[in-house]
Parts: sequence; C-alpha cells; structure tokens
Amino acid sequence: GERHNIGHYTIKQWGAIDPHWVASNAERLGQALGYR
Repeated sequence: GERHNIGHYTIKQWGAIDPHWVASNAERLGQALGYR
C-alpha cells in the first residue's frame, strides 16, 4: 500500500549513509525507529 511505498522512498534517501554502518547498526536503528 501507500505506506509501504513511502517507507521504500524514505530508505532510498539514505544514500549518503554508509551501508556497512547501517548493516552493523541495523538492530539498534530498528529499535530506535520502532520497527521491533
């Protein structure tokens, strides 16, 4: 639905963030963003 598309759009805007850093901090980011 629309929310799903918005989520993907937002994540694409993180292009400047180091993907390796995101991967190593994914669990903490998920908790901070309320995904878990």
